[in-house]
Amino acid sequence: MDVIGVVFVREQKGILRDIVRDILEAHASVEVVGEVTDPRTVVATVERTHAQAVVWLDPVRTARFESATELLRSHPNFRFLTVHGDARHLLTTRYGEASPRGLIEALTEQ
Repeated sequence: MDVIGVVFVREQKGILRDIVRDILEAHASVEVVGEVTDPRTVVATVERTHAQAVVWLDPVRTARFESATELLRSHPNFRFLTVHGDARHLLTTRYGEASPRGLIEALTEQ
């Protein structure tokens, strides 16, 4: 089984952050290779860690889209996922339910 390296972006503290991090750490095919709180450091962290994906918890819209655009331009197969405030929806290249299974499937599907 291939392991996908993930940078976890969390701009705030709270139970949702802990839940999402626990889901990521519990799955054998996902490794959290970096964690950042400052959106301006996302691209540099991805480059430094060679991550294949970002999971961004409740992002500020402007920072998210600027970082996503920059990452996807240089890494066209990169996976960029956001989990929003109510944790019921996961924004990826496709719209899906933000269940633990949905999060892992969005990261690991080919």
